[in-house]
Amino acid sequence: MRKKEYTFEEDYFEGYYIHEITDFTPQGFRRMYNWFRGIFSVLNKYIDVENGKGKKAIEFGCAIGAVSKVLSDLGYDVLGTDVSSYAVKRASKLAPEIKFSVHDIQKPFKTKGKFDLVLAFDVIEHLKNPRKAIRNMFSIAKDNG
Repeated sequence: MRKKEYTFEEDYFEGYYIHEITDFTPQGFRRMYNWFRGIFSVLNKYIDVENGKGKKAIEFGCAIGAVSKVLSDLGYDVLGTDVSSYAVKRASKLAPEIKFSVHDIQKPFKTKGKFDLVLAFDVIEHLKNPRKAIRNMFSIAKDNG
């Protein structure tokens, strides 16, 4: 049986995502925010991710935008990206103080500077070329990022 391929636009987010993860409502956003806030608390035991003041972060595959909001609340200057224009529009409404843009992680990201934190939650397993995506992520991370 072949796995269904999604376009990661409205059909994905109003189908699989809404049924298996959450919806693009303030309540759904809050659930995901709390979930990822807990993940960052655990990660912080191993690497200082909770001190974002003066640091830049980029999230690939931002979907609802909750991780980007957590990072912003931790002091990071955040850019949230997603391959989906649908997700970027919805995330922008849920977290208007954060900059979001459409970008495919499998394509190089043009930036003037490098990021202190580069991350992608629940993204790599969906890609046709995960190695390229990981190389792209490393290329924009600071040496100690």
